[in-house]
Amino acid sequence: MSVAPETMKQSSKANDIACIELPDLVSVVNSLLGMDRLQVVSAHIMDVIRAHMDPNLIELSQEGACGFMCVMKPGAITHEHIEALSHILSQPLEFRVGVKGEGGAVSHVEQTLILRPYIGMARGTGQPSTVKTAHRAQVALQWSRMSQAKPVHVYDEMTNAIHRNHTRAQQDLINAVRHRHLSQFYQPLVQFSTGKIVGFEALLRPPQPPAQSQYHDLPSNPADMVEIAASTEMMGALTDLTWDQAIETMGVMDKLSPGSGASISLNVNGDYLVENVDAVEARVAELSDAWRLTLEISEDASLRPGQLPILQSVIGRLRRQGCRIAIDDFGAGSSNFARINELTFDELKLDKTLIHKAAESQPDMELVEKIIELAHEKGAQVVAEGIETHDQWKLMKDAGADIAQGYFLSRPQDQVRAISWLQSQAQEKNLIFPSNLSG
Repeated sequence: MSVAPETMKQSSKANDIACIELPDLVSVVNSLLGMDRLQVVSAHIMDVIRAHMDPNLIELSQEGACGFMCVMKPGAITHEHIEALSHILSQPLEFRVGVKGEGGAVSHVEQTLILRPYIGMARGTGQPSTVKTAHRAQVALQWSRMSQAKPVHVYDEMTNAIHRNHTRAQQDLINAVRHRHLSQFYQPLVQFSTGKIVGFEALLRPPQPPAQSQYHDLPSNPADMVEIAASTEMMGALTDLTWDQAIETMGVMDKLSPGSGASISLNVNGDYLVENVDAVEARVAELSDAWRLTLEISEDASLRPGQLPILQSVIGRLRRQGCRIAIDDFGAGSSNFARINELTFDELKLDKTLIHKAAESQPDMELVEKIIELAHEKGAQVVAEGIETHDQWKLMKDAGADIAQGYFLSRPQDQVRAISWLQSQAQEKNLIFPSNLSG
């Protein structure tokens, strides 16, 4: 959401401002109602905001397709009042949709929209212009978006200091992507039954020497880099870069280790995938052997309000092109068995926290066995992530998991090392993993 200064009126008072964003608005409306209803839904949302904020609302405007800005009387709206608005906007919205049946007859069905609001608020600066206050509200909105557990954030000086540091990290990421300095390492996926490498997960890594010295503020944690990309509209460029690197590695594998058939698993942000499925489909269509590419989607992508039916449709489109889909991090949070039945996938990746619990607790072990059983009933393979010891290897193998991944086998390595493993494996040198893996 970006607010242009010319869209705001000047005021003789230091008005407060709240910036509201509903990032799922366009995709949810398009999926359930059709884009022709977006204006109607937006008008309804503005009515809801207006009803809650009156009589303290001075001006309400829509900013872009999914953003709204409230100019309010100074000091009249409390943090609790804004939190109440967030709760109201999170409630299901009911809309009637006409559906044509046989013979052209139109019937009406109820569709429920569930949206997730983020709100950033700033108090008036003491100056007549609202431009500075609006900027601060946008900074607060950015932190609300990044801290999904707290959908409302009020600007303060600490926010400003963090924002300055974050801005420097954003610029480092932009430069690293632009100059293609981000690295990609590969962690092997090893079949339990044979001890052979069947593929690699491609993992984002910060720039390596000598380029590393150019980036002082870029975080080393890949998850933090992805978070920054999502907050700066860099997700598309970052996804393109990691995709290009993965496909390039697949080509090098075919050249230097022909016949290996090793696959590449690539993490894809769920929100990006839903919003850019046409572009992703076009990339998949370029592959002659799309079955060797697995797109990993974090399970929590399906837990966001209104996201599940959209994600189901996206997964179906990509699987019809031959691409494999993996549900990543299953068991990391609020997982449930229903998710296994609700989504269609080719791989289910058990989160390491679930595996480590299973090693210590019989009830957790029985839970893992049930999950594996349900996944196999759907025709999917199960990948056990975070295998760190031989005992965990044996435990997951005996439980029926198909593929192992983790530090017990190897830390992620660069392209050269990954391909050398495939070459050794092809020559049956048995130099890759401990000989006792079959035990």
